[in-house]
Amino acid sequence: MKMYSKFFAAAILAVLQIVSNTTAVQAQTQGTFGSGLSWAISNGTLRISGNGAMPVSLSAGAKLQPWEAVRNTITAVVIEDGVTTLGLGAFAGCSNLTSINFGKGVTNIPNSVFRGTAITSIIIPEQIVKIENGAFEGVDKLETVYYNAVNCDDVMSALTGAPFALNKCPALKTVVIGDTVQRIPEAMFEEINSLTSLTIGKNVTVIGRNAFRSCPNLTSIVIPDSVQTVYYRAFGGCAGVTSITLGSNLNDIWGSAFAGTRITELTIPENVSKIRADSFANSTRLRKVNFNATSCENVDVESPFKGCGVLENIIFGDNVRQIPAFIARGLGALESITIGSRVNAIGTSAFSDCIALEEIINKAARPVVFAGNGGRVFDKIDKSFCVLKVPSASVAAYKAANLWKDFKIEGL
Repeated sequence: MKMYSKFFAAAILAVLQIVSNTTAVQAQTQGTFGSGLSWAISNGTLRISGNGAMPVSLSAGAKLQPWEAVRNTITAVVIEDGVTTLGLGAFAGCSNLTSINFGKGVTNIPNSVFRGTAITSIIIPEQIVKIENGAFEGVDKLETVYYNAVNCDDVMSALTGAPFALNKCPALKTVVIGDTVQRIPEAMFEEINSLTSLTIGKNVTVIGRNAFRSCPNLTSIVIPDSVQTVYYRAFGGCAGVTSITLGSNLNDIWGSAFAGTRITELTIPENVSKIRADSFANSTRLRKVNFNATSCENVDVESPFKGCGVLENIIFGDNVRQIPAFIARGLGALESITIGSRVNAIGTSAFSDCIALEEIINKAARPVVFAGNGGRVFDKIDKSFCVLKVPSASVAAYKAANLWKDFKIEGL
């Protein structure tokens, strides 16, 4: 009888142990936390539900994550719509996490939230208004970002100058700006060394300061027709770019917006009314510019093409009404310019110090009348050497016109 009693007691203990282990496992894969939130893991998916906010910090190092003991089993995270905030470091250290689905209540992506995960692709939804500087630091496998945020804050603080942490994502190759986006915030994607592909949505109107500055492996920039303003250094320092296409409604190009590229030819569209000094500066392979802006304001002292050491040909299209002041000032390699048939004004120092100029093809039937000394338009150009070609019927008029008469004049 004692033997059976011992056997029965052992059996009971074993059952109790199984029950205890099962309860422990359940305790590790579900629970409540924060302000009215619950979590549960099933088949590798961590689902966070309820209505409220996560704790401010869920730093993995401090063992504040409710799911820390089983975080390596997590492969996906689903955040339901009632969740209003993410905690600092909420999913850090979930080394097998590859996907995240944001609920509609989340508006802020905080620092270190994805550090050490295996996410390769992420969709930043429309309602996100803030992405903190370290949000994607340590996300080493991230390759693609779909950016749909409609009203996100600028990332670069005027005080700290800290860049968006996507530049700490060494595998990031592709950025797609969605069609819901109207404004790309400043510094949002700057200094991403691995970026090779960029698509800008068809409703973007403004590209912010430094938005894509110093992305050296980006090779092509296509600005859609919706864009009206490209701010200071938005693409400055993108040294690998060999092709730039500017949209038809582009109005304002700020200083250094496209400086330092490898383009060889450029077309400025008709609607550009402001093009700032140094906009395309130090594009050392640029040889030809097709300038079609019909009524562009005067450039501010320095040429947009300053430092373009091999720029040899500028063609002002037939719809251009005025050539801005300083537009080609100091371009020492410029050999030929074409002035369209409707040009009726040329700004101060537009071609001054273009000492290599050999040929001006001027299609305008009437010579532009220059007051006084002509605003230094052709200063330091050897007019006895440079050939001015004009409509045959206008040769006599040009030979009698102030400043024009000093050139070697031929009929077209």
